[in-house]
Amino acid sequence: MSVPNLAKLANALGTDKGDEVFHAHGYTSFYSFLFEEFRREPFTMVEIGLQRGGFDDPEELLTRKVEDIPSIKMWLEFFPKLTSSAATFQISVPSR
Repeated sequence: MSVPNLAKLANALGTDKGDEVFHAHGYTSFYSFLFEEFRREPFTMVEIGLQRGGFDDPEELLTRKVEDIPSIKMWLEFFPKLTSSAATFQISVPSR
């Protein structure tokens, strides 16, 4: 079975981890290299920082399902035995 092209998957699902969506940062080329050797192993992943994906309203960010987050969809397709969780944190820095 072939390894999915993670950049194409990221772009198709709408996450900025690929090389086309939003302010794309192209992390997927590094992620493919880093994770390919154990992508069929069962493990749990927690992704922190999930503000993108068509949800700019804070209420929608708090109520969306993990399965609806573009980068989580990407990971679930890339890692067939993945258990995934996600967290979004918003930090406010007081102005001086």
